[in-house]
Amino acid sequence: MNGFADTAFSAILAWNQVGMLVIALVFMGIGGVIIAWYIYLHVTGIRVNGRIVSVRATGIVPKTADAGAAADIPAPPDPALRPARESFGKVFRKNPIAGIFALFFIAMIFALPLAFVGIGAWTAGDYLMLAAKGIETQGQVLRNEERRGSKGGVSYYAVVSFQDDRGTARQVTDRVAFFSRPSFSDGSSVAVHYDPANPAHALIGSASHNVALPAIFCGVGSLILFAMFHQSRRRASGSNKLKGAFSGEMYYPVYEYTDGNGAAVQAPSDSGSNWIGDKLPGTELTLFVRPDDPQSVATGSALWVLFGLLFFLPGAALLFYALSHMKFNIFVLGILAYLLGHGAWKLKKIIKPRDQRETGKQFMARKRTERAAAGTPLSEQDIRDRLRVQERNSGSAMPILVVAAVLLVAGGAYVGHNLAQLESSGSRAQGKVARLDSVSQTHGGYTYYAVVDFTRGDGAQQEFRDSTGSSSPLEERGEAVGVLYDPADPAHAIIDRGLWNWAVPAGLSGAGLLLLLLSIKIHMGMIRRRAWLDA
Repeated sequence: MNGFADTAFSAILAWNQVGMLVIALVFMGIGGVIIAWYIYLHVTGIRVNGRIVSVRATGIVPKTADAGAAADIPAPPDPALRPARESFGKVFRKNPIAGIFALFFIAMIFALPLAFVGIGAWTAGDYLMLAAKGIETQGQVLRNEERRGSKGGVSYYAVVSFQDDRGTARQVTDRVAFFSRPSFSDGSSVAVHYDPANPAHALIGSASHNVALPAIFCGVGSLILFAMFHQSRRRASGSNKLKGAFSGEMYYPVYEYTDGNGAAVQAPSDSGSNWIGDKLPGTELTLFVRPDDPQSVATGSALWVLFGLLFFLPGAALLFYALSHMKFNIFVLGILAYLLGHGAWKLKKIIKPRDQRETGKQFMARKRTERAAAGTPLSEQDIRDRLRVQERNSGSAMPILVVAAVLLVAGGAYVGHNLAQLESSGSRAQGKVARLDSVSQTHGGYTYYAVVDFTRGDGAQQEFRDSTGSSSPLEERGEAVGVLYDPADPAHAIIDRGLWNWAVPAGLSGAGLLLLLLSIKIHMGMIRRRAWLDA
């Protein structure tokens, strides 16, 4: 039975390892193609100054007998022509059951964000009241209680002893746990705030310890409520109908530049998007023209390099990790052989005979001709109408982007700070993977966490479960691993993966900084586009 279980586990592990390898190659391929295209464009293209003279659109809803002009925006309904709405009381008297269900539905929609705001405000207010009107004393951490969640994660809550103003010894359990590690070491001293009228009502730690998480709750709940309120106002003003009128449209700018002979050349773009804000007529920009095809024009923005790196670098890191941890066996080789054979068979069916293939130049020319024939030129008023709708939508997304960016940067800084403290004051040892804990996920599948045994500096044995898990086990049972642990709290330990220890804080902070840069770019673009609308 054990032999069958080991074989099945090896087969699943091989499938996951090959899957990680394939994902890495796909990411690297996408990023590599984007970066290679940018380099090719700058090396072979002729750099010229040009501007956008017009915009063509595809996917416009065709004109019907009853709908009027296709490109016309449906005007918001005139409030004077709307039928008078009945009050909720009148509707409830007509149909009490429907009214009850409506109230229940509305309550469920607002329950989550209101609960976030309420819990956050009450928790923060409770601490602030104790800090302002209560008594502060010093306590000592007796132990950290472990509490396991439904997903198998461990949270640590400090149990602190202190004496009140009457000399009575008391204990209080912390109500805050951060990132599945103890907030305070056993035996350490910590501040305690308690109510003199009710000393059992006590909280431990500083303001940052007690208010940070409630502030996040309040911020997230407030953001959700703001988004819901903003969406309801958009519905009332008819913005959703305006947005629906342009959904599915793709916009292609038409560039104009002066060639070497001094003649003006107009060329449609080879690429388009559903965003019209960067395609406003009159915008001056740098163009790259293919020497053998004056109609082949592209902008070659440096943002493409950044976009390519966002795919290539994670793919390269994942490929390195996959290859360094891959155990080549009969299962891995069999899966690789199947994927290569299946891919070659599919590719053979797709590839046309040599005499029927198009060259790259012929393909781009055909696509350009098809778009030019299918696209509809937009008037300046058409562009303004679409831009107003998109500006309204992008403006509502700004607060969400900024809050998400700040949370990501703060999370990365917090995790990085804790890791830096552990690396500077921690000890290293050699350990062995005792077993792999598997935690089932709600979406299916399992996440595997390595449970490691190691010998502490005092000679005692210590066991811990690594905080990093994945659908493909990163370590095997019996594998020797490096361990980084806190001598004051040996249960606080991680598998020492060298530079990979910084993958999570670097990823969080990097993603947050990118979102901040994106927010700044969107804001600067909004300023330019509003100036264009006002011109």
